[in-house]
Amino acid sequence: MRWLISSLLMLVLSACNPVMDDGDPFLNSGLEGLVTVGPQCPVVREGESCPDLPYAATLELRQAGRLIVRFQSDAQGKFRVAVRPGSYSLQPKSPVGQFLPAAGPQAVTVLEGQFSSIAVMYDSGIR
Repeated sequence: MRWLISSLLMLVLSACNPVMDDGDPFLNSGLEGLVTVGPQCPVVREGESCPDLPYAATLELRQAGRLIVRFQSDAQGKFRVAVRPGSYSLQPKSPVGQFLPAAGPQAVTVLEGQFSSIAVMYDSGIR
C-alpha cells in the first residue's frame, strides 16, 4: 500500500512540474520573459503616458509541432520555464472563446546553460 501512495504522489508531483523534458527539474537552460498587453488607451496625447500592462497568459512551447510544455505567466506577466537547449516555437494562447487579446507565435532558441529572454506582446484590440 505504501508503494502505491508513493507512486501516486510522484505522479501528481511530476504533473505539477512545468518541466516536461524527461521530467528533469535540474535543467540549467530555458526560457524566461515578460508578457504585456496593449495598447491600453484609444488615444494617447503628447505628454501623457499609456504603457502596456503586464498580462497573465497561457503559453505553449512547441518543437517540430510537438507540445513540449504549457505554462502561465504570473500576474506581473513574468515567466520562467526550464527546457533543454534547442529551437522552439512559443505560441501564446488567447482566452478560451475570445479572439482578443491575441499574440502571434515566435521562434526562440534556447542555449545550453542559459535562460533565453523573450518579450511577448498581446494586442488588446483598442484603437
